[in-house]
Amino acid sequence: MLALTISAYTLQKEGTEPRQCEDAFAYDASAGRAALADGASDAFEAGTWARLLAAMFVHAPPEAGPEAFLDWVHAPARAWHASLRWDELPWYAEQKARQVGGLATFLGFCFDAAPEDDADGPAAWRALAVGDACLLHLRARSVLARFPVERPDGFGTTPALLSTRPAHNQAMVQA
Repeated sequence: MLALTISAYTLQKEGTEPRQCEDAFAYDASAGRAALADGASDAFEAGTWARLLAAMFVHAPPEAGPEAFLDWVHAPARAWHASLRWDELPWYAEQKARQVGGLATFLGFCFDAAPEDDADGPAAWRALAVGDACLLHLRARSVLARFPVERPDGFGTTPALLSTRPAHNQAMVQA
């Protein structure tokens, strides 16, 4: 059986504390699942949103298809809303939380090992992404696949973002 090696690192923005990092990752190597999310700085509590997305994907990934994904994202969005102390927020923070919400790029990955009788054969994997969070499939120091962005010129300055606001996500899927 092929071994799954996952390496994940975070680095906070210059001039901020590690606890202020808005990026998150989670993985369960035995289940063959990993996720990462890059919280958008302009959002509200983006780090919390990123951590919830990654953790909840690893715990229970969505079924295939855009509608199933939109249904799945409701659970982390509800958890994000529940994590806020709404009664303690100043009016301007509450307004930003309601109007902008949490935003993040996202990548979820499920690994299916090669069949037992073909341990050296190709491994299968499935991934889903929103925005420019990227997966590189490496073997013997060679890049076998890149997902979802395949070339450096495929990156832009305004990636798609997954939101705590359902209307935003619905509009993004329909675009």
